[in-house]
Amino acid sequence: MEKKICSECNIEKTLDCFSFHGSTRKDGSRPLRNQCRECRSETASEWQRRNNKKSRARSRAWRMENKARCTHSARMIASPKKRFWASLYDARRKAKTKGHLPCTATLDEIKSAFTGFCFVCGVPEIECKQRLCMDHCHETGRFRGWLCGRCNRASSYLGDSPQVMRILAEYIEQSQKSYSK
Repeated sequence: MEKKICSECNIEKTLDCFSFHGSTRKDGSRPLRNQCRECRSETASEWQRRNNKKSRARSRAWRMENKARCTHSARMIASPKKRFWASLYDARRKAKTKGHLPCTATLDEIKSAFTGFCFVCGVPEIECKQRLCMDHCHETGRFRGWLCGRCNRASSYLGDSPQVMRILAEYIEQSQKSYSK
């Protein structure tokens, strides 16, 4: 596994400890930042503490320029009735931008499938850092269920391949058996 040294703490870490830079190169790739996520978070928090007025003014200016986005998002979050509509709308919008097939499910299908728990690991939404994600197949557009962020990312990282997931599960089970002996 490839590693990189953080420019702030000088510790060698795996690439998943670094976030992507905001810019995109001419070839379409996105470079990784030089600071690891932990150091970047600390630096940003420290800057906000030192420049509280400047930070608040910048946030206020952004909200004034993007009033429609802010009020739309606030309404979607505040209104449980619109939550499913917003999830479906966002999933379709993201699918279009990424070149996937949009979700073909209806609003009623999405509402009836929602239990408040991740379909894979069973974690309740209350214990998740973010709301449950509406998962759908990118090739067919078929709605699959509601997943927590971890399960949704794991599925995506493994290419939505059941074979790879089974092999990974067997690998982990074997390593646990050999470790317990």
